Amino acid sequence: MSTALTVYQQPTARTDIVFVETPINPYRRFFDFHAAYQSVLNHVSGLPSDHTPERHTRKVYISGLNYFIKFLQDDLPTPEIMRSYVAHLADRNLQAQTINARYLTPARHFCRALAAQPLRFEDVGDGKMLFGLPEWREQIRQASDTKDVPKFTHTDISPLYDPRFHRLSIQQVNAILRGVDTSTLGGLRDYAMLHTAFSSALRLAEITRLTLSSITPVDAGYIVTVRGKRSNMTPVPIAAKAVEDIRRYVEAFNADLSLDDPRRITEDTPIWQPLLKSKHHPAITDYNPAKGISNQSARQIICKHAEKVCPGFNPHDTRRTAAALAYDAGMPLPQIQRMLRHKDPGTTLRYIGQKPDYASSNLNTYGVSFG
Repeated sequence: MSTALTVYQQPTARTDIVFVETPINPYRRFFDFHAAYQSVLNHVSGLPSDHTPERHTRKVYISGLNYFIKFLQDDLPTPEIMRSYVAHLADRNLQAQTINARYLTPARHFCRALAAQPLRFEDVGDGKMLFGLPEWREQIRQASDTKDVPKFTHTDISPLYDPRFHRLSIQQVNAILRGVDTSTLGGLRDYAMLHTAFSSALRLAEITRLTLSSITPVDAGYIVTVRGKRSNMTPVPIAAKAVEDIRRYVEAFNADLSLDDPRRITEDTPIWQPLLKSKHHPAITDYNPAKGISNQSARQIICKHAEKVCPGFNPHDTRRTAAALAYDAGMPLPQIQRMLRHKDPGTTLRYIGQKPDYASSNLNTYGVSFG
């Protein structure tokens, strides 16, 4: 593909795209990319899930649309280009659901907006007028009809179990926790984080947002209220022992800091803080205590300890583990669904992830044999 068109982000808080015009293919004279882009933004702004503080859907659409335009550059969006785009996304090992929702959907809206534009005329001299060729518009329209990538291969086996995901036994979880050296400040922090992750089933981003003020005592123990997916604020139960571990770590972190030291963990600062310099604490100029550690740092902490027991462990597997352990302990499915904050119980079943029971479907199991 050509590289005549440069696409870049504005250096502001906005994420709208900026088109830099350079010598380009002739068809671009007859289609308004700016108007098509704005049409997509107008569409996503009307979606219900866009009316949240994080504007989750708008971010996803804009990110996917920017990626498509960078891939397209100044080429005409044709069915062939769209097939190449899908193949490119598949080469990135993205899941079909991600390709369809994040990348193809905004690209199709963009192409539909281009194809629906009225013909633009241009004076090329000698009184002659050129107009957008109908075949160009038809190719763009066909590109907008690109089908979704198939999400799965049809099978008679229920897709509740995926061997790529990990659900640990209680013995494995305890082995991970016992393997943490709690004689150090870093060990106290890691132990409390792991205990919190397994006992509350919080998402990784929710764990990093955790503050002391977000933990509230109730009759049954404690609940955590943090900003979750799409800014939901649903309370989540957390084990009293995990809260004790958090407080023990916080007390140790603050022990050798003066009361006016900005590095102290307070009620409203993130609980998990980096440990970079000196014996216990980072230099005061090295980080912002109001932000705490990043999601990537929390991911590394969880994986560092969990992979000693379960290679390939992912932080999101703590939620799957909590769901599977709750199910094995006899917790009703509606309660597990409420713990994980799923709208669809089918999603909760996928987190529980029961293996297919081939033995119960085998006639030999019931004494039936042939020959």
